[in-house]
This record gives sequence, structure tokens and C-alpha cells, in this order.
Amino acid sequence: MSATRGGGRDAQWPLDRLEEVLLAASVFLGVAAIGAVHPPTMLAVSVPILLALGVTARGARRGERPWLEPPALVMWGLAGVCLLQSVPLPMAWLEALSPRAAETWLLSRVPLAESAPTWAPLSLDPGASRIQALRWFSYGAVFIVASSVGRRRGAAAGPTFVFGLALFVGGATMAHGLLGAEQVWGVYRPEFSPSSPWHVGPLLNPNNMAGMLNLGVLCGLGLLLERRPPVPRPLLFVGLALLVGAIVASGSRGAMMTLLLGSVALCGLFLRQRSQRGHRWYAGASLGRVGGVFVVACVLAVLGGRGAGYAALLDQNLDKLAVASWVRPMIADHAWFGIGRGAFESVFPAYQPADGFKTFTHAENFLVQWTVEWGALATGAALVAFGFLFRPRRLAVRDRPAAWAAYVAVITTLIHNLVDLGLEIPGLALAVSVLLGSGWGAVSRRARRPTTPARRPRLTAALTLALGVVVVGAATTGRRDLQSYERRIRTALVDHQPPRGAEVRQRLRHDIREAIRRHPAAPYFPFAGAVVAWDAGDASPMPWLQRALQRSRANGRIHFLLARVLRDRGATAQARMELRLAAERDPGVVGIAAVLALRWSQTLEEFAQAVPVGPPAAAMWSVCGRTEGRDRGRACDTRAVALDPTLVAPRLRLVEDRVAAVTEGKPCPGCALEIEAHAAALDRHHPGRAAPHLVRARWQAATGDPVAAVKRLETVCSEVDDALACTRGRADLAAGIEGVEPFASVASRLRKLGCARRSSCAEVTMWVGDRHAERKEWGSAVAAYERAVAADPSDVPLRRLARAASQAGRHGLALRTLEKVLARTDGDDHAELRRRIAAERDKTVRRLLDR
Repeated sequence: MSATRGGGRDAQWPLDRLEEVLLAASVFLGVAAIGAVHPPTMLAVSVPILLALGVTARGARRGERPWLEPPALVMWGLAGVCLLQSVPLPMAWLEALSPRAAETWLLSRVPLAESAPTWAPLSLDPGASRIQALRWFSYGAVFIVASSVGRRRGAAAGPTFVFGLALFVGGATMAHGLLGAEQVWGVYRPEFSPSSPWHVGPLLNPNNMAGMLNLGVLCGLGLLLERRPPVPRPLLFVGLALLVGAIVASGSRGAMMTLLLGSVALCGLFLRQRSQRGHRWYAGASLGRVGGVFVVACVLAVLGGRGAGYAALLDQNLDKLAVASWVRPMIADHAWFGIGRGAFESVFPAYQPADGFKTFTHAENFLVQWTVEWGALATGAALVAFGFLFRPRRLAVRDRPAAWAAYVAVITTLIHNLVDLGLEIPGLALAVSVLLGSGWGAVSRRARRPTTPARRPRLTAALTLALGVVVVGAATTGRRDLQSYERRIRTALVDHQPPRGAEVRQRLRHDIREAIRRHPAAPYFPFAGAVVAWDAGDASPMPWLQRALQRSRANGRIHFLLARVLRDRGATAQARMELRLAAERDPGVVGIAAVLALRWSQTLEEFAQAVPVGPPAAAMWSVCGRTEGRDRGRACDTRAVALDPTLVAPRLRLVEDRVAAVTEGKPCPGCALEIEAHAAALDRHHPGRAAPHLVRARWQAATGDPVAAVKRLETVCSEVDDALACTRGRADLAAGIEGVEPFASVASRLRKLGCARRSSCAEVTMWVGDRHAERKEWGSAVAAYERAVAADPSDVPLRRLARAASQAGRHGLALRTLEKVLARTDGDDHAELRRRIAAERDKTVRRLLDR
């Protein structure tokens, strides 16, 4: 370790080590705490960052190069822009600077029946902008500390640190996957379901995780190409292979492309430099090691790959790439000063296209994100400043492979962030700051330029730390972000179903009012206000709904609630139209929208007014076929199949109609051809599935040969992909045949298949027990229900077991089972349960006396 920072080795060593420990602790904590995306965790991470900055400032002495680096000052300038965006301005000023922002603030108070605000900030989410100020101040502070470490440790310091950080992320994610963990570190449960158990880890989004691993891989490759790497080459080789394999398994297409691009660029730079120096043999051997890493990584990815990861790599969905084009009107409305850093999630729903029903928290492109949130002025200045300061010549990237690797890693991360926005995750951005800062400091060390004495270093350090404390203090006002308010209000609405008491309504309205004042552009809060007003009946929900629709016309839930309000007011035709809009914009409401449309319609022509245009239409007609009587249901199913020939359920119901007609002896001309047409269509659209074989077997059983139909399915059910569904259909056919066989053997096979997975065991064995009960095979029904109770000891299986046991003459089992039901039941059927228990007790005693 270098011994010169204005003092001797012994005097400076403790501060140097403390500086490095605090830097490592802050960045590792930022990554481990779910990337520090939540405001409380960002506030916690800022504490060690401030301490590290204080240690760096304390170590600065006269005669040393100034420690306030220009890139850090640019980052702090951007933090200042975030703070300025959150400062309230007179409304007249705001209307002159950003008319759309002023309009949003003014209209947000309309449903609250409050006077218009006289002061409001440029930011449409001032709390989020203050949190962003803290983030950018932290990035600048980490850059300063990393620069100090780089001056002391050299160019390999940053890449070595980031390589270790990536191994930590990859190892933690693999450990969570091996343990089947559903909570990160056993504490944090994600608010969304990860696409794979192998995506549960410190960085939950697989694209963000892959972005961090990309940084680690490229830094590791740079270390591998060093003549004397700071990490043993075997460890580098193993670590790199595991990281590349994890990137492939993550399913991130952007990460894979940028990894290949970065690897090719890094190896090309290395080969060119070594060839110019006449070290071709050494260059060839080094590139051979790199090739070996990728070969081993590909083998590991194939051996340990998961279907979900490969499916994601082949996924053709490019919706998130379209977001960058969707925000053009938002940029036009807030061109110069932006919507406020961090306000994208609450503002974007107003600009989301009508056919979009997903939630987008970012623009998935850092240039677009910066432009829409900071505005063109701040974004342009930031890009020019960063481009000038971090030009390749300034960072002397040709000197060492580790320096090239750091630079290429940062560039590829920026390219990756044109399609996957990982830089909005503070954990990843802190890692990038470490790379840039350590590279900047290493260049300063090598340059050995004359230094300018630091003027009043203690005063500078004190003012810097005071500034940091001010930023942290301002950021605490944004600790309750948009999601926390939404979560709190949604939980209250779910926990307190209508009719809600006056106290609950008052608390909800207080929270909604506070949320709107902090997040005036978010559509959820006026929607929640409409729900409360409609349920209570003490205020009109229309002003709330109008405001919610102003902020999100693409939200199907708002149209759904509006439909119910219009129906209550007698505007049935308009209500059906709103149901159509709801179903078009949110497939999640198609089912309930279809039920309400049927309830509000006298004819199918009226129901058709509520049917959306596009893919949800077939699903809505299918719901109609499921819920209506078969006279109308048949017409609904026919329309559903015409719109979407791949649907299975409507075809099966149409087949059952023909089977029922034949079973009842009704004439059915042309039914055989219709049945075969349905089976052929299912074969064509769902190859390898059981449905077409079940259709043919069902028809064969209905036309007089059920035994052959069951036999026909014996081989089929062992070959299709959905063996469980096939075996259940086979058992259903066998249940209609008199005698113990073949149903007994098919039911045994069905129980084995169903109980191979605990999640399906209870449902399958309950179904088998019900079929045995229908056949009056009470002993077999008891055995099936006992398996169901073992898998799911809830009320329904217990009651069915008690009934079957009583019918089978096993009154002692029935008595014990009913007593269990009584012990856990709070309801009006206590008296009936006690009567049945007394009856079973009498039967048990009588049987004992008879013996």
C-alpha cells in the first residue's frame, strides 16, 4: 500500500483501510438490500457512504491533488437539479415554465373539493425527486471514495471489487434457487412472483441481475488478461464460467447481446495492443483462456439450464421497447424541465396507449428516461459533461487490460440500458461509480501531475458533509413513495369490505387526500376515492372517476367501476359500453365483465355490445358459454370458437352438447362429422395434448362402446403431455360403466399421478372420492377422502370423509371426523353438527352392543 497522503505509512494506514471497508460495505449493502430501490433502504445505504466520504475528506492534506473530482461535481449538480425540481414555486411561475405540470397540480384538487394550490413544484412527484437527489449525491460520493482508492491501489482495484460483487450477486441468487426460497434473505417477500425460483435473489429483476453479472464478467476477463492478475487465474476461470452460465440462464436477451459485444471489443483491443508490441504468443494464450471460459459456461448453462430462462431468451415480446416511442407526447408536454426525476411511474399512465394494460415504472432507455424526467436542458448538459470527462484518452484505457475492461464494461452497460433500464437500480449504479472512480484515480496516480494545494481542506470537508446531511434530510420526506401509499390504501380497501364504517372511511379518505397531494399525477388514488364514495353512497364518485380517467384512459378497472356506477344510475347501454372498454384494456376483468354484461342484457345482441374488439372477445364469449344455459351457451361457444379456433373449453362444451343429445336418444344428424371436426381442430392447434383423444373417446362411449373407449385411452394417456388430465377424462368415462372394473384400476392410476405433486393431490383424490360416492362404493370413497384429508385437512374434505364413513358403516371414523369439524367451525351449523355427532355416537354404541 502506498504510504504518501501527506504523512507516513503508519499515520495513514488506518484511514486508508477504513475508507476501503466503508466503500465495500456501502456498495455491498446497496446491492444486498434489493438493489436499494426502496427509499428506506436507500436512506440506510447513504449512511456508510457519507461516512466513507468523511474519511476521504479527512485524509486530504495540503500539497495533495484536490479530492473533489469534476465527475463527482457533475453528479452532485444533477442531484441539485432533482432538489430544484421538488422546490415549490408560485403557480404563475410554474405555468410559465411548465404549463402541463401546473395543470396537473390544479386539476388534482378538483375531486378533493379544495381550493387550487398557489404554490407547486416542477416535479409531479417531489418526494421521488428528493430520493433521486440522494441517489445522485451518493453516486458522486462513491466516485470520490473510489477515486481515492484507485490512486492508492491502481487500475485493477475497481474491476477486482466489481468482479467480487458480481460473484456475490450470482452466488446469492443460486443459493436462493437451490433452497427453493420464496423470500430474499428469508425476510423480504417480493410483491410480484418471480418468473423462476432461480430469479429470487438480491436483484429480483433478471435483466438487472444479468446487467450486474455482465459488469463482473467483463471486469473478470480484464483481470484474466493481466500478466499478474490480483486474483489467482483458476479462481478467475471458475468464477467467470459460473457468471456467464448464470447470464445465459437469466434469459436476458439484452444482457446476452451486450456481453458478446463487450467480450469481442475487449479481446480485440487486447489482441491489437499485444500484436503491436510483438507479444502474439502471449496474446493467443490469453485469448484461449477467454474462449475456455465461454465453452465451460455454455456447458454449465446447458446442464443446469431452466426452461423459463431459455423461454425468455426466445420470447418475441418487445412491448418494453415500444415504451420509448410511447413517451414522445410526454416529452413534448414537459420538454425543457421534465416531469421531475422519479415521477415516471405516476405520470406515464396518462400517456400509455389504449391497448396497453401493463404497468411500466421506467422507459427502459436511460436517454429517454433522463429526457422525460430531467428535461432536455439538464439531460443535454449531463451528456456533454460526462462524454467530455470520460473520453477514452482521459482515462488512458490502453494502458492495462483491467483499465480496458472497466471502460468496456461501463460502455456495454450503457448500451444494455438502451433496452433494459438497470441504471435506475442504485445497487448497479453504485457499482458503475466504483469502476469509473477507481479508473479516474488510477490515471491520476500514473500521471504524476503537479498538484494544487487544497485550500482549507477541513472547511471543504465540513461543508461537503453538511451538504450530504441536507440531501439525506430532504430525502427523508420521500421515504413514503408511490408504491407504499398504493399498498396501504389497497390493503385497507381489501381488509375492510363494504359496508365500511365511518371511521374506516374517514381514515381512507385522509390517506387518499395525502397521497394525491404528494403524487398528483397518479391515477390510482382518485380511483380509490371513487370506490370509497360509491360504496359509502354519501358522495358522487363521478368527479373522482373523471380525474382517474384523465390520468389513465388505458386502465380497465376504472372503466369497470364507471360501468357499475352508470348501471346504478339507469344508463345500462352506456354501462355495457364501459364494460367493453374495461375488457379491452384489462384482460383480468374479462370474466366478471362477461357475468355483469349477461346480467344486464336480455338478448345476445345486447350482450354483444359489451364484447370488446380483439383477443379478449373470444374469452368473453367463452365465459358466456360457461355461465349461460346451454340454449344460449351453445351460441356463445360457437362464436368463441369462430373468433379463436385454439380455445379448448368451448369446443369441449359443444362436444358435450352433442354427446348429451345422443345419450338422451335425440336425433343428431351430422353429429359424428361435427365431433371429428372438433377433434381435428384440437389436434391441429394442440398437438401432443389429450383433448382431441378425449373428444373421440367421449363420442365412442356415447355411441355404445364405453369399454372400448376407456381401453383406447390407456395407451394415449401414457404418451400425451398432460397425462393427468387425460387419465381424469378416462376415469370419468370408466365411472359410467357398471361394475368395479375398469373404474377401480383407472382411479388407482389417477391417484398416483395426482399425488406425485402435493399441490394437486387433495383435489384429485377428492374428485376420485366423489366418483366412488356417486357409484355407492363407500369403502373406496373413504380411502380416497382420507388421502385428500392427509393432503388438505380443511373443512370440505373432512365433511365428505364423515359422510362416506357413515355410509360405509365406519361410525367411529365418522364420529372423530365430525368432532374435528365442530372444533374448528364457528357458524350456524353447530346444532346440526352436534345432532350428527350424537347420531354417530349412538350408532357406534349400538354396534358395540351388537357384538
